[in-house]
Amino acid sequence: MPLFPLLLQILFLALVTSEGPYLVILAERRRADETIGSMLAQLLERQGELAQCISLGANAEMIDQLAEDKPDVIVVSALQA
Repeated sequence: MPLFPLLLQILFLALVTSEGPYLVILAERRRADETIGSMLAQLLERQGELAQCISLGANAEMIDQLAEDKPDVIVVSALQA
């Protein structure tokens, strides 16, 4: 099974089975990944979900942000080259 549909299924199950999950979208490495992640966070927020896109930064900074936020679900935004 391709990875993208599998990730969508995992995200769907997390949304359905969890009451009000906090989602964090993590950009893989490019500015475009961050842009798509921010757009996804906005769409989720319009649907009433708690969502945030972590801005690109040093790996240590991003990990610290994840540790501080303690999200229920982490989604990685990664566009194919």
